[in-house]
Amino acid sequence: MSRFTVAEGLQRNSLNWLVQPVLSIDQFESKISDQRVIVVGFYCTDRAPAEDLSRFIDLSGQPILDTEVSPAPTAAGHWVVWVELARDTAFPQVLTALLSEVDNLTTVSQWQFESPGVTAPLLLNRDNLQQRLILDPAEVPAAEATNATNATNATNATNATNATDNTAALAEFLRPAWVDRLLIEGNVVTLLRGQQTRRVKITTQCPDQLVWLTETAASRELAEWLGPEYSVWPAEQGCVLLRDGRTVWATNA
Repeated sequence: MSRFTVAEGLQRNSLNWLVQPVLSIDQFESKISDQRVIVVGFYCTDRAPAEDLSRFIDLSGQPILDTEVSPAPTAAGHWVVWVELARDTAFPQVLTALLSEVDNLTTVSQWQFESPGVTAPLLLNRDNLQQRLILDPAEVPAAEATNATNATNATNATNATNATDNTAALAEFLRPAWVDRLLIEGNVVTLLRGQQTRRVKITTQCPDQLVWLTETAASRELAEWLGPEYSVWPAEQGCVLLRDGRTVWATNA
């Protein structure tokens, strides 16, 4: 009987029950280009199997552009393996071929996927992928917001420059946050983790007078979203966020 083995001792069914059967497709931002690339997210129960899966996919015979393991788990406790594939008409064929390889490691009998506009997981097959995804890069809306450059449309060049500078400053301040993705629109920041989102309004100007509070449910939740590199000090109407000697003022958006 033949035996399936890959690098570092990974063998057939090594990841049984460790990879979720529902994939995220085209919901995460690409490091390369959202117009030219579709990001596929695999959810794993722990970091070790996520790293094993990432290495396995790196060795795949399919045209993989990039793989990466999320720096922290989602709110549900899953580690995400991000796989970047070209956005083109061959995407359904490439993904299904990749899953045929991954099937050697898992007992997933039927893959499903979530994508923009899908309210419940769909069966993963070529017809559903073709119907639900944008496969032509020319049809992807251009100039959508990115983590570091998303700014609201300005009415003149000065406002546009100020908005871009503010967005870049917020992106840098929030860079170590324990989230999968950030969307910055002016002073409104959307934190995304798995399928969960949280919106906060952040400014560099704190109120002149603050009434400090003890820890609140809202401040605990925000601290959990941001991670250990931040101090969150609750006050009436909002929270002061501190990182590396820099402070900002955060309120619910």
